[in-house]
Amino acid sequence: MTLPLRARLVILGLLVGALCVLGLVFRGIAQNGLPGRDALMVASVVGVLITLSWMWPLIVHIDSEAEAVHLDEAFLVMLVLLVPPGLAVLTFALATLVAQVLRRRPMWKTAFNFGSVVLSVVAGTEVFKATGLVPGHVGYLELGAGLAAALAYFSVNWISMRAIFVATGVPWQRALKVGLGVREMLVGSGVIVSLGASILVSAHIWALPIALAPLLILRQVLAGHFAARQDRMRLQSLY
Repeated sequence: MTLPLRARLVILGLLVGALCVLGLVFRGIAQNGLPGRDALMVASVVGVLITLSWMWPLIVHIDSEAEAVHLDEAFLVMLVLLVPPGLAVLTFALATLVAQVLRRRPMWKTAFNFGSVVLSVVAGTEVFKATGLVPGHVGYLELGAGLAAALAYFSVNWISMRAIFVATGVPWQRALKVGLGVREMLVGSGVIVSLGASILVSAHIWALPIALAPLLILRQVLAGHFAARQDRMRLQSLY
């Protein structure tokens, strides 16, 4: 499929923005030094899960459309609450890029996913930084800031998705509505589980595998739910 010129321009804009931001992130890490061992451990484990989530996403069928859904907002909450902002951005950038390469995504698809994810993560981390809170300790204020970061990620990612829909010829009225209710449910449930996991890990770093288990179980439950929903829709179409 050949992308229209305006779709390519949208993707190029996202990619250039993401690369500029990554340059600033690398400069910040060079000035401030590498994060601590615990932060690197959290980022490594969560980064692997982000990669796996992108390689095997949840496929949600809405009317005649199929959309891949990831639990990025849930993973972002853990990262902004537990690791420095720059490390959170690099974790998402590397995990997303690795997943695209392993799945052999087309160049334009890879560029779009990479650009939209990086800019969405930056939006989330900047919202958290604006509160003046420091990652590591998780209290009520930090949980609220984590929710705000997830909302910022969701908003930027949603806007970029709608922009590419419109750029490829989908009417904007339809583009604004596709998948919104389903994504709200998925994001909300994932973020709630992630908040509890972050509290546990902030107190006991060794509990990281235990804390992440409910999030993995949630993903499997959601996958089963949507698979059963699709089966019911197929059966109904037969009658």
